[in-house]
Amino acid sequence: MFPDILRSVITDVMICVLLYHIALPKYGVRLYILVAVGVVLVNVLANVFYYLRGDYASVVRVDFIMLLLICVLGKPLFRETVMQWLFSFVTVMNIYAVVVFLSYTLSGYLPWPLYANTLIRLLMFLGLALVFGKIVRPIYRKVMQHWPVFFLLVLGVAVNLGYYFFGADIRMQFQQNAAPILLLVLLAAVIYLSIFVFMRTITSAYELREEAIRVRAVQAVLASELDAQADAQAITQQNRHDIRHHNNLLLEWLQSGDVAGAIAYLHASNDGNERVSQAGRVFCKNATANAVCRIFSRRAEEIGATLDVRADVPATLSIGDVELGAMLSNLLENACEATVQAQGSDRTIQFDCKVAKGRLMIETRNPCAGQVVFEEGLPVSTKPGGGIGTRSLREIVKRHGGMLDLRQDGAAFVARVMLPQREARNAFSTTYPTQEERPC
Repeated sequence: MFPDILRSVITDVMICVLLYHIALPKYGVRLYILVAVGVVLVNVLANVFYYLRGDYASVVRVDFIMLLLICVLGKPLFRETVMQWLFSFVTVMNIYAVVVFLSYTLSGYLPWPLYANTLIRLLMFLGLALVFGKIVRPIYRKVMQHWPVFFLLVLGVAVNLGYYFFGADIRMQFQQNAAPILLLVLLAAVIYLSIFVFMRTITSAYELREEAIRVRAVQAVLASELDAQADAQAITQQNRHDIRHHNNLLLEWLQSGDVAGAIAYLHASNDGNERVSQAGRVFCKNATANAVCRIFSRRAEEIGATLDVRADVPATLSIGDVELGAMLSNLLENACEATVQAQGSDRTIQFDCKVAKGRLMIETRNPCAGQVVFEEGLPVSTKPGGGIGTRSLREIVKRHGGMLDLRQDGAAFVARVMLPQREARNAFSTTYPTQEERPC
């Protein structure tokens, strides 16, 4: 009975590990370890009676009931929607069925088949967990987001595999129907492989198109912002030129005793100057960085937040204007979106950007909601089709030999970028003086 219990424990633990790697956990790993221990204990206690009688068909039925309980009770521990969670559960069921069949079949060709079955099962589960955790997981996220397209396929695989697990003695089923089950296993592998390849191809094409749209949008917004800056400068120069005319008008009103007229004129003049001042606000000498800061200062105000800018960026950098604009825009757009979702009184987005020791150093810090989940160093987006901007940011940093560090610091999300600065080229022909309170 010991080999059977050992095999049962390993199977239960590996199913929990697979679910943890395939699905999107909501809590820390300790909670899932406790849940896995509870599942193992309950399942072993439920199966001991059938192991003593050698009734492996009933063992399979008990395991199936346990899996259904995991499906129902485990959903609150993960972030997916109900149907996404069900898709992942069916996938784990298919993996379980395939591994059980292959480990039983292959163990018949090895010495000590009871222990060989357990070892093969352990190795197969570990290999699949490693593949999902390190290789397949990002594309599997995309598959889950489009579950309506693929659900019937994976459910059909589960139904066909399940047919051979519920009936007569399971060992007899495996022995008498080895060939059709093996063909079904190969078909299941082809189906999942085709799903992943298809989704990877479609996702790559979609991301390229979306990135091109984003780049064009950034260019258009930056060009508009630079035009507004030039207009504001022209108005400022005109106002300086016309100051003597304003003074003469005020002097005329005051000499004639029309104080109310002078006051009204000053209010109108101040309102116009304030609008020009806001439109022409200068954060640093670099035109592109300056335009991005103005855009997201307004965006922050729209969402009830504050963008705290500390910028010391020279007029020219080695990175091109388009890439600089896209990089800064992606950073600040992600910060604004996270701030909208965050709850709390602190709604300040900090943005620091400077050149020091031959490096462009950028840091954003913003409030975030809950625990951030990372995959391959990037945060997992909760939006369908999300995460394109972050991947674009990583590619820009990689092209310029820089470093990108994304992490959660308590209730704040911190993004840091470091780009080495080679011989700089002109970013724009126009540079701007800085505000007195923020010298560059």
